[in-house]
Amino acid sequence: MRLGTIALAFTLSAVHAHGQVFSSDFFSDPESEGWPLLQQYCGPILWNDDGTYHQQLGFDDCSDIAPPLGGQDAYVISVSEYNGDPTWFFEFRAETDGDRSEISGAAPIALTAFNSFGSHYGVILARDQIKLRRDVNLPILFFDLEPEVPHTIRLELDNVGVPTYRWYIDHQLVDAGLAEFAFPDHNARVVWQGNAWFLPCENAWDYIRYGRPPAPASGDFDSDGD
Repeated sequence: MRLGTIALAFTLSAVHAHGQVFSSDFFSDPESEGWPLLQQYCGPILWNDDGTYHQQLGFDDCSDIAPPLGGQDAYVISVSEYNGDPTWFFEFRAETDGDRSEISGAAPIALTAFNSFGSHYGVILARDQIKLRRDVNLPILFFDLEPEVPHTIRLELDNVGVPTYRWYIDHQLVDAGLAEFAFPDHNARVVWQGNAWFLPCENAWDYIRYGRPPAPASGDFDSDGD
């Protein structure tokens, strides 16, 4: 399946939490915006450019390491404060020039929401393809994407009664179904990273958001609190 992209205009502040949503808009570095550093390898080149966080990842500073496993820049945060919530979501918008052959190494861009009980919702984004992991025991999905443009990926979870999930790519519903467990729960975390596996890449992150989605009638379609 091939997906295009839909332009979305919005005005963002640096870090805010409107409507119980954590939003990192990258007008400063990730740690300043609330993301504890998980790990960095091979001297990644990192910078902010007017609300976009760039990761240039390669192998120049990996003299003692041969591919796979090159440059990496990764962050992790607990989302246990949302345990037991009736609804939850995450959404991010990013672009990469990384090749789809890197997907098997969780590269060039990856974001995962998971816990120690067995829940695992994962995204791996390459230049022209995306991989979606829909919990541990469900088949993995792949979608082709338009290259050289940013893409918006969103997961929505409904934990009322029988848990369900919905995946959106560029605001189009691409998959929905029954979830194995309610999420967040049991030491739930979100991890995101840029990674060079066999090939170098450059990633550009526009924003990352997660939390309690606004009411359907609020008009806050991108969940940024505006």
